Amino acid sequence: ADAAAAYRPLARAHEELRGGSDDGARRARDAARAVDDDLASALRADVVATEAVDEVKELATCLVLRLLGSIHKDDVVAVISIVEKWVRGPEALLKHVAVEDLHKAILAPIAQLAALLAGGLQKRKVDADATPLAAYANGISSESQVPSEDASAENVEQPQHAGMSRSVSTSGLAQLGSSLLAESSEVPGASPRAGRAAKYSLSSTKYVNAPAPADDGRNDPFRDALRDKLRSVLTGAKGCVNKGGGFAQEVLDRLTFVLANERGFFWDASYAGSCVDALALDAALCCRLASKLKNLITTPQRKTEPKGPEATRRLTFFVNSLLMDLPPPPPLDAAVSLTTLTPFYSEDVILSAGDLRRKNADGVTTLLYLQTLYKADWHAFLERRGLSETRAHAECFSPAHVLETRLWASFRAQTLARTVEGMMQNEAALRLLARLERVNDARRARRRRGPRASRRYAAACDESPTHPHITLDDLLKLKFGYVVTCQIYGRQRKQADPKADDIELLLTRFPLLRVAYIDEQRVNRSGASAFYSVLVKGDGKRGVAEVYRVRLPGNAIIGEGKPENQNHAIVFTRGETLQTIDMNQDGFFEEALKTRNLTQEFRTPRPAGAPPVTIVGFREHIFTGSVSSLANYMALQELSFVTLGQRVLADPLRMRLHYGHPDIFDKLWFATRGGVSKASKGINLSEDIFAGYTALIRGGAVTMKEYAQVGKGRDVGMQQIYKFEAKLSQGNAEQCLARDVSRVAHRLDFPRLLSYYFGGIGHYINSALTVLTIQVATYLTLLLAVYGAESIGHRLVVPLGALQVVLAGLGLLNTLPLLATLAVERGLLTAARDVAQVFASGGPLYFVFHIQTRAHYFMQTLLAGGATYRATGRGFVTTHNAFDEQYRFFASSHLYLGVELAAALALMGAHTAAGQYAGRTWSLWLACGAFLLAPFWFNPLGFSWPHVAEDFATWQRWISFGTTGGTASDSWDVWYKEETAPLRRLSHRSKCVVSLKAVLYVVLAKGLFDFSGKAAARRLVGFAYAALALGALQLCVYLVDRIAHRLPYALHRLVQMFLGVASLAVVIGEVVAKPASLKFAISAYYLLAALAVLGTLWGGEGPSSFGYRGSTGVFSHLVPALTRNLARCHDLAIGYCYFAFFLPLAAVRVVDVVQTWLLFHNALSEGVVVDDILKQARQSQESSGAKDQAEELQKLRRQVEMQQQSIAALLAGAPERAAEFASGYPPRAELANVSSDPAVNGSAPPRRSSTSDFLPSSAGPSPSAPSGHDGFTFSSPETLPPRPYSNL
Repeated sequence: ADAAAAYRPLARAHEELRGGSDDGARRARDAARAVDDDLASALRADVVATEAVDEVKELATCLVLRLLGSIHKDDVVAVISIVEKWVRGPEALLKHVAVEDLHKAILAPIAQLAALLAGGLQKRKVDADATPLAAYANGISSESQVPSEDASAENVEQPQHAGMSRSVSTSGLAQLGSSLLAESSEVPGASPRAGRAAKYSLSSTKYVNAPAPADDGRNDPFRDALRDKLRSVLTGAKGCVNKGGGFAQEVLDRLTFVLANERGFFWDASYAGSCVDALALDAALCCRLASKLKNLITTPQRKTEPKGPEATRRLTFFVNSLLMDLPPPPPLDAAVSLTTLTPFYSEDVILSAGDLRRKNADGVTTLLYLQTLYKADWHAFLERRGLSETRAHAECFSPAHVLETRLWASFRAQTLARTVEGMMQNEAALRLLARLERVNDARRARRRRGPRASRRYAAACDESPTHPHITLDDLLKLKFGYVVTCQIYGRQRKQADPKADDIELLLTRFPLLRVAYIDEQRVNRSGASAFYSVLVKGDGKRGVAEVYRVRLPGNAIIGEGKPENQNHAIVFTRGETLQTIDMNQDGFFEEALKTRNLTQEFRTPRPAGAPPVTIVGFREHIFTGSVSSLANYMALQELSFVTLGQRVLADPLRMRLHYGHPDIFDKLWFATRGGVSKASKGINLSEDIFAGYTALIRGGAVTMKEYAQVGKGRDVGMQQIYKFEAKLSQGNAEQCLARDVSRVAHRLDFPRLLSYYFGGIGHYINSALTVLTIQVATYLTLLLAVYGAESIGHRLVVPLGALQVVLAGLGLLNTLPLLATLAVERGLLTAARDVAQVFASGGPLYFVFHIQTRAHYFMQTLLAGGATYRATGRGFVTTHNAFDEQYRFFASSHLYLGVELAAALALMGAHTAAGQYAGRTWSLWLACGAFLLAPFWFNPLGFSWPHVAEDFATWQRWISFGTTGGTASDSWDVWYKEETAPLRRLSHRSKCVVSLKAVLYVVLAKGLFDFSGKAAARRLVGFAYAALALGALQLCVYLVDRIAHRLPYALHRLVQMFLGVASLAVVIGEVVAKPASLKFAISAYYLLAALAVLGTLWGGEGPSSFGYRGSTGVFSHLVPALTRNLARCHDLAIGYCYFAFFLPLAAVRVVDVVQTWLLFHNALSEGVVVDDILKQARQSQESSGAKDQAEELQKLRRQVEMQQQSIAALLAGAPERAAEFASGYPPRAELANVSSDPAVNGSAPPRRSSTSDFLPSSAGPSPSAPSGHDGFTFSSPETLPPRPYSNL
């Protein structure tokens, strides 16, 4: 419109000045052409708008042609052809069309017409007696003959117009046209071109020769509405065309003919009805076209952009990837075939309704969590299923919607269903590509360029009736396959596990999906079993059909479970390439379109002497990064290593090995060189990397491409991440012992060896050296301060604390590559905000914490072995972890070291005289704080008062002396044995190395307090008296706890309080009276620590520990008991210090709010309010679930009442009546009298039976419960035996 407003004055000025000033006319013409060129450039630049206009034209042309029918086809096609010629040159379009009026005159009526078609076409019922549209076409083709060039007026039969609804119609125009045609034919010298031009004029006989059917007069509102809307479209089109000669006049004439033809759509009701009926016969397609046309016209551009951040990210990456260096894809039948393999054990397949309804400790269900995290997706799901938001909680689990609800939730969790759904997008992508490439579904002639004999053989095969011809489905099976290796699927089927049903549902949902499993069958009575590797597929009837069964020489799982699970299913893969995908990954349709490009990387030409490409890696997107700050850290860590690190290792360092599961292997190459998965127990714990070692040692090349990506889920909880890092650390420690690493180290040149070191096991070696350096620096400075060796001669050593701060600032340079990558992908401001958010939410604590995780398990595996696979569990972490559970996880690896460093730094601060304490120790305090606080800072609701109080009670029960047996989660003793087992497995040489720490403790204790001299002896005696008094008080506390059940509660609490105050008074009095006692206590603590270290390493655990027999001497009994008690006292001291720190913070509500906000800040930025989860949980409990909860409470109340009545009846000596109550049903007498009960009839409130109803009326002593009564029964075996009424 703006171009037209600028163009027309210039065009008029050019016409006015053409006869006058040539310069003015030329300037006006040049200016008009400049406007035209700008418009053409703008149209060419805006590809999206140009394609949208083309799509609108195609859809509108299709619908208008089908609606108007064959009578108006020639005129409509001619008009569209002329307009297309104008569009090719914008100057002609601006000259002949009023562009500024197009929207109001044409587009708006077309949108209304499309909306009318989309809304009413499917409701139209086609009349069986109506005249078919083909009859009109046949009549026109047989009777409507175009007049020849020598036609005369006498040869034209004039139709009769009796019964016409319009008295003055186009018959007069037709007669006028006929006479003009006759006159032109009689004119001497008339050219044949004039006759040909006349057949497109008013005399076209197709308007007059067709028989005139009578109007049936049916009342058809839908047809009439369509005619009115279409008439508005054509009338508006006439108004937009500028009158003039040439093609503009022809457009106007043809539009006039269409509107005025009495046998056409607008005046012949029967013909119009037939046209509409013809559309109604194909209503589904026409409604889709009409809806799309309406949306293209009426939807503003701002609404066409994706609203969700995930859709925006995917589309942005896909569009950007098309500008990268992609190899040209071959035709579909020549593409490299691919098979995807996914190992699966017993993880979640599809979340069940029980899983979605299950509440965590905070009362939040999984479905509520997903609804809050994916609000927009949930609203879209409700809209698709036709559910109201108010009743969605109850209706989504109805039989009609429960399956779709389960799938919706499973596609947003780390489940097998999500992985299968994503990987099977390859099938959908291949079907689309086949349709675009016009792959015929019938006979496929595979004729390729080659020798003449090959072409003759292909032609002979095509003509042979016995040669199999490939259909599209067969071609898809050849080009793509997906095998899920469900290792225990056979066992799950035998046990009727719901996961087996879910797997069968996936087989039914995806016909190309295959499942491989190991089947164990018993062959004789002695217990011998035969093992088979079985492949099954869906039979199309919600069942499975067996495809292959291969007998194995024995159980295939003899090494590491995951690689063995992959190896037994390799035989069922048919592709030339193999992709091993883990079950926590996802696929995208737009990325599946580029799978042919990825597999073509194996066939691209390479320079002479270059190794063949054997592994092709590509990017991973962590889709769990928006859950919490921890998940965001994992996502950034993966981006830094998987994308940035692997990119540089692949090019230019040429040292990328296999990492992760999205990589694609050249299966034929690896099958002849040992396979893709090595599975030796322990040594191949990290099976991924050994495929890269195989490729490197045997002359293969590994490349990395960034134009494709898959989704990947990561661990989102602190404990999950901890187990993941521990598994990787143990795997890398085992790699250090593998011969593959030895071969790589001996054969690589030095630059590539450095690249391998820093990109592989060197990362874990550096972590171990970093933690060792922290300990050495801390104890070295402490010993110098304690022994007064901080000076050289009489001059103190001047520490450079300020320089250390400056050098530490250089460590921030490590974040620059990540910042640059985020700036390119997300923008500079967003990247800076994300990096600042990482620092503000405690990111440094997280990364320093896991340096120690890697160091601890790396060194432990090197010294003691014991590498094992750790199942991290890929669920949602929305609950609070108890303190005792956190302590069990992190005490040995982090908390002990953190306490040790904190004590050493505090002692150094008390003894140092060198100054600049903060500058020298801030980095050490940062590491110490990370080891001590990170597990609790990243624990949801870790500073909430109710949770802290509950954690304290739970921790006391767990660590108490009276709790023994069970598992590590039940008893401190069991946990202690498990944690110290690796130390006792050490060799004597390794034990000697670890014993150096005991020597360090003794040296430090000697420096803290000098034990020699008479003064030291007197202090020792005084300290011993205080220690004995404190021990006596603690013994009293123990005795009081033992007889607590015999004391009144108030007296028990009073005695406990008195003993606690007395113990505190003894400690404070001793420290105040003799300040050196504190120093002596610390020194003694270090001596006891040295004793505990030596006792743990060399003392053993007695004859019955861990199932082996040892010495039965006093030493083997006394030392383990002493060591165990010292360790318990140490853990008690640490625990009380923690709670002394947590309780004041929990009392201040601000700390809890700040922690929650920072922990879930990444989710908050995505529009998720964490408080809404708890709020909606309470609302669901109070409103939507009120009815269910009322029923549940009523049931529980009735059950409690029955139990009370059963106990009372038992105490009253009526065991039969008690048994009836215990069964959960009232006695028969009550059932018989229920109709006569006034409470039932509503005349009186119901009376609840009480215990007194069944007790004797005498006031004597209460009788005891009968012992050994034969009639006494319980409905539940867990019910306790009856107790005397006096103890109730």
